[in-house]
Amino acid sequence: MATQAIAPSPDVKSLAGEILTAWTGGQNQTLQAKLVRVSGLTRNMDSLNYFEQERLEVLQSIAELLQSKPDLPSSDSASVRLLEHLAQR
Repeated sequence: MATQAIAPSPDVKSLAGEILTAWTGGQNQTLQAKLVRVSGLTRNMDSLNYFEQERLEVLQSIAELLQSKPDLPSSDSASVRLLEHLAQR
């Protein structure tokens, strides 16, 4: 019988940090790839506690918003400030 590997739970702090790094570095292709990855995360949300589920949902909302914008946000945008907050915890 084959054992199915279980993907690790998403680490919101790391993911938010990766998005910020791509954004601050002006790496638009990398940023878009990170945003797509975060937007598609659904596996193992059940393994997260309620607080981490909420943090992931906020991160996913930010990712979806940023994907819909043709230009990178300014450093004082609410999206960037929320990413900074998520990356600090």
